[in-house]
Amino acid sequence: MHWLDPSVHWYEPWREMLARSSPFRPVSAETLSLGLGFSLAFAVLLAIVMLADGKTISDSLLRTWVALPIGFGFAFGLYAISWIFPGQVSMGPRAIVYEKGSSSKAIPWTQIVDYKIVTDEAVRILSIDLVDGQRLYMLMPMTLSLDLIRAEINGYLRRTRETRR
Repeated sequence: MHWLDPSVHWYEPWREMLARSSPFRPVSAETLSLGLGFSLAFAVLLAIVMLADGKTISDSLLRTWVALPIGFGFAFGLYAISWIFPGQVSMGPRAIVYEKGSSSKAIPWTQIVDYKIVTDEAVRILSIDLVDGQRLYMLMPMTLSLDLIRAEINGYLRRTRETRR
């Protein structure tokens, strides 16, 4: 199968993903550090522009306060967009890759013990059991062909088990 084939690459259904996702928490350590980074970058940029424009250092420093709300606004906006955006699942020769927002997780085929596809009312759920006992869940749209998904996963798992021997 080709990596752009929709059977091995899909987005989680948006409505069901939002219903099952973690609560919206824009105030976190990651968002705050991102906000501080953006604020610092905007403050430095603003100070350089103002100094190049002939303003004094004290005028530049007094007016850089505007960088703080702009930086945190950017950080909170990015968090909201990444929280709303659905997760993306891709299957490749070495792993299943799950991407959501700015984070991604690769699940190597060698770590997968078993899988199940459960059909709920409006969505299918791919349940993956890992070697360390963890169980991961990924949502699948109802339009995906289960036969193609099963064939793809079984093929990768078979190849992985054959190389272990």
